[in-house]
Amino acid sequence: MVYPGSIQVLYFDDLYGPPQDKICVTVCIDPKIWFFLISKKISKFKRERPELLERQVLIDSANHGFVLNQDSYINCTEIYAKNQEEVERQINSPNRNIRGNASTEIIQKIITAVNGNPELPRKHQVWILDSLNPLIEYRAS
Repeated sequence: MVYPGSIQVLYFDDLYGPPQDKICVTVCIDPKIWFFLISKKISKFKRERPELLERQVLIDSANHGFVLNQDSYINCTEIYAKNQEEVERQINSPNRNIRGNASTEIIQKIITAVNGNPELPRKHQVWILDSLNPLIEYRAS
């Protein structure tokens, strides 16, 4: 099962472009399973808007080579949800499994990007922060 901070490849059919497999990080598992997507590049639209650009978290391939072959970006302005049954079905299929965990440094950067993020509804911010903050505390102990 996925858990906060896990990085996996899942199939998304609710993207702006064509449906595809995407690398994503789990940021919340209750009330649904919520993900931020990881991309190799930041879109021109987001690069031209400082309020969106500052919510893109650089995730390094040096510490996340289990899933990334180059430095990439976690888009903390758009969140995607899936139900537990769909995620379990996908996680148990070839090429769509949990690949590893985001580092503590990256989790902390996601928390910073989420906190007060005007692009995310406040309830989503609370759910994400309530899921990720205990992870930081656990790893510190």
